[in-house]
Amino acid sequence: MNATHDTPLLTALGQMAPHDHLCSIYDSSEEHFAVAIPFIRIGLERGEKCIYIADDGTEAVVRDAMHAERIDVERAIETDSLVLEKKEATYLKHGSFDPEWMFTFWADATAEAMSQGFSALRVTGETEWVLRGAPGLERWAEYESRLKQVLARNNCFALCQYNRQLFPPELVLDVIRTHPTVIYRGVVGRNMYYVPPEELVGPNQAAREVERLLTNIHEREEIEYTLRRQRNELRTSEERWRLVFDNSAIGIVLSEPAGKFVETNRAFQELVGYTNQELKNLTWRDITHDADLSRGGEVVRQLLSGTKREVQLEKRYRHKDGRFIWVRATGTVVPGSDRSPRYLLGLVEDATERKTAEQELDVSVSQLRALAGRLMHAQDDERRRIAQMLHETTAQDLAALKMHLARLNRTASQLGKNDRAALTESISLAEQSITEIRTLSYLLHPPFLDEAGLLSALRWYAAGFSERSAIQVDLDLPESFERLTLDTETALFRIVQESLINIHRHSGSETARIRLRRDAETLVLDIEDRGHGIPYSSLKRIMSGGGVVGVGIAGMRERIEQLGGRLEIQSGDQGTTVRARLPLGKDAG
Repeated sequence: MNATHDTPLLTALGQMAPHDHLCSIYDSSEEHFAVAIPFIRIGLERGEKCIYIADDGTEAVVRDAMHAERIDVERAIETDSLVLEKKEATYLKHGSFDPEWMFTFWADATAEAMSQGFSALRVTGETEWVLRGAPGLERWAEYESRLKQVLARNNCFALCQYNRQLFPPELVLDVIRTHPTVIYRGVVGRNMYYVPPEELVGPNQAAREVERLLTNIHEREEIEYTLRRQRNELRTSEERWRLVFDNSAIGIVLSEPAGKFVETNRAFQELVGYTNQELKNLTWRDITHDADLSRGGEVVRQLLSGTKREVQLEKRYRHKDGRFIWVRATGTVVPGSDRSPRYLLGLVEDATERKTAEQELDVSVSQLRALAGRLMHAQDDERRRIAQMLHETTAQDLAALKMHLARLNRTASQLGKNDRAALTESISLAEQSITEIRTLSYLLHPPFLDEAGLLSALRWYAAGFSERSAIQVDLDLPESFERLTLDTETALFRIVQESLINIHRHSGSETARIRLRRDAETLVLDIEDRGHGIPYSSLKRIMSGGGVVGVGIAGMRERIEQLGGRLEIQSGDQGTTVRARLPLGKDAG
């Protein structure tokens, strides 16, 4: 056997512990060493002292078998971890077989092993020599029966080896009766036919055996009844599960870790158009859209590695008729008895209609955003046109009117006192109108923005805003600043304009601060105040576009998002900061 691979036999041998009394009944040399050698190897690995009692002429064969199992026999013997003995040094120490001496041997050998620092004593012995006879062997069955009691008092355990092809059935029957654990054909089993020593060699054997047999019959019948009930419950549970599985409106899929379908329900079959048998010849990869394979493989790896207990994803399946359908899949692992992944369980819902609606909604949103962009451009163009008209036409007409009134005022000596006062007031109103028209024109679209750029426009607007609102505006602007596109500079100016208006109307702050910084990739614009801040509920509503103020903030957000940036608002008891982040790239320089 290959010791590098775990097997049920090796697992069972690894579960054996001190005080256990086992026998190995084998039909061939291969079966013999498949049990005896791993039994020794496990003990050496655990730091136990191991004794192997070899038959006449078999010591070399035993050594070769140990070497084949990668046991360093020489080193194990050198460190006293392994002792290869013969029957003359153990069973026939005094020329005959004496059970009482053997019990002394077990106690002394265990004590010596423990004094040497070993955790336990482990012994296995070959028994073919018993067939050749020796004085005292008539007590062999008595010895095997009582050995369990001796092992229970010492930190040791034993494996007795019997060749079924050589021993007569009567002796093999005694072997079975005297060992609580029997190993046969690679299976380690607790022995229901084990007879305790007080029944086998004590008085009233017949009565004791009758009691034991009747008890066994009763217990076996109870076990059979329990098993029948459990089988019925299992059958009922399986039928219930099958009904749920087959009739679920949601697709249910059971697949191997490698991806091959094991079982699918009717809902999944109808979803993808394949029969259950057809799906058993496919994997989930075979019906998945090529663009979704990588993402699907990643979530499967997360499940199999234990990184996640449950995963959800949306993906596209290829229907049998060739069309693609969107599904929402929830996956988890079904573990085996050793807790390793045995199956992948998936719940699959048709998401085609919802996904189509989402895509249509995305198209509508994109169209609305494009429309909003065009409207903002149109609004800016209209502001620019009105500002230019007010500056170049209305303001000029008012200036001409003022000039005419001033000339009339100089020649108005013949007018009455009231008429001269009215003329003077008209000149004053004309001057005030010119100032207001020019201010309105600059607010609609400052000429500095087109002519000198963003920095000049911000300095001019901040100065005018401070004068009009009595709010001190501090500027933290670069000394030099390369021009951006007109759309970008206009958007940033409007964000400053809207933010300062909100500070004046809502914050109660006496100061404001405008900070502009940029590097090769990003431009950041901050507008800060030291007002009472915006309550969280109101801020959430504002950011979603609700409320009067929210309309302006929504417009700021839309402007910056049209340029690929984002708007952030932080607010608390110490004030509010509006931050616009804009990736530069094509707009830089």
